[in-house]
This record gives sequence, structure tokens and C-alpha cells, in this order.
Amino acid sequence: MCNSAFITSQPISSQPSGSRLAVAEFLTVNHNVMELELMEKINELTEICKEVVVKIAKGPRNMRRGVLMSLLQESAKSIPMWVGSVNETPPPLCGAIGAGNNLDTNLVAPGDYVAALVPDLECPDAEFTPNESWILAEVISFNREKRQFQVEDVDAEEGKVRYTLDRSKVILLPKWKANPVLNPDAIFHKGTLVLALYPQTTCFYRAVVDTYPAHAHDEYSLYFEDPSYPDGYAPSIRIPQRYVILCPETDRRTARHSRNRLSYKKS
Repeated sequence: MCNSAFITSQPISSQPSGSRLAVAEFLTVNHNVMELELMEKINELTEICKEVVVKIAKGPRNMRRGVLMSLLQESAKSIPMWVGSVNETPPPLCGAIGAGNNLDTNLVAPGDYVAALVPDLECPDAEFTPNESWILAEVISFNREKRQFQVEDVDAEEGKVRYTLDRSKVILLPKWKANPVLNPDAIFHKGTLVLALYPQTTCFYRAVVDTYPAHAHDEYSLYFEDPSYPDGYAPSIRIPQRYVILCPETDRRTARHSRNRLSYKKS
């Protein structure tokens, strides 16, 4: 029998220290390889989904919206859970941890989804009172020197609508889910004011955290602001980590109107 077979056939605790180390290294390498292969498969599936959306972009409006909503749901499910070593700090874009001011090229890439603050030309009084809305957009490019993004509205009704925006008007979405048990600091806690993607829409609205994830795959329960309710908030709704971001300081005291295309927000 060869040495490698002999080593792995014994209980690890009974093997010499060098052998135990070799086995541990072998398991670690294989675990990392499996993680990389899994991430590659997830990226492949994401690209396939995007290609499907592009191919039917010229189809009926209700068909495009249905596929888009399904794609967004799958995107929320497919982002990986961040797993670090003991006492390792979660990276930027893990759960509630933002990107910060210094954007690394590893944090932003064409095709990434972001929240973008864009002019709301559909607002009834937009001609007299300029208004802006936070929408879901896709990154086309990022100019580090000018600190400007070029983004594309994912839900444009008539062809592609692109915007060139300053860094201050773009918020990167989480790329990893945070494990609330291992990394509670990467989770928004009760009472936090956030921006969140309202279900079946492509706009972000202000909301307050009611309950936060207690386990790895839990979602947030949020109260969205809604002046039509006596207390100013709609009943709580569950939203995945992928689409919950910290509300910017500049947006905390600003009244923003809903876009006309989202008039069905509340049934």
C-alpha cells in the first residue's frame, strides 16, 4: 500500500504530526478549489440569465418585466455567503459594510448592480421642481480619475437609458451575504434607516429595519415609508440582504416622490 493511502486510512489523531498537517493542507486546498469552481458556476449562470434578458428585450413589456423580476430574485439568492478565518474582518460589500470612499477595481466591474440616484423626469412637476429617484442600474464603466460612473437603467421602457453620475450618486450593492452569527457587525440592526428595493419594482425606497437576519439565509423585515398610512409606514415586508443598503446622510431628510412607472407599488 502506498504511503498516501496509508496516511488517509488512519484516524487523523493517530497519525504523525507531519501527516496530520499534510492532510489538513490537502483538505484546505480541495475546499478552496471547490469554492472557486462553485463561484465560476454561479457566474456562468448569472451571465446566462443576463443573456436571456437581452434576447427578449424587444418582446412584450409584461414579458420583459416578468423575466427581469425573476432575474433579480435569483441574483439575491445566488450571492455567496462570506466565510473568513477566525477573527477576520468581513470585506467591503459584505452585508451592511459599504464600499467606502476608496473604490478598488476589485469592488466594481461592468455588469455589477448598483443603486443610482437619477433625474426623475416622470415626476409630474419635474419641469419646475427637479426631483431624483434611487433606481436599480447596471454598471457600464467607472472612471477612477473623474470618480464617475456610467450606468444603465435595468428597467428602461424604451430602449437603453444611460446616465453619467458622480460617485456620490452611486451605491454599490452587497456582493456577499453576511452571517449574522459569525459577523453581527455586518448586519443592519433594528431601527436602522436603510434604502431597499421594493418587491416587484426597480426602485429603492427608504425603510426602517424591524427585524434583522438571525441566521445565515434569513431576510430583513422592513417598514417602508408610506404617508398613506397613519403612522407613516407600510406593514413590514421581507427583503433579502442583496437589496438592503444604508440610507445616505444626504437622503435622510429629503422627500422623494415615487416614479410614475411604479404607481402599482401598493395594491
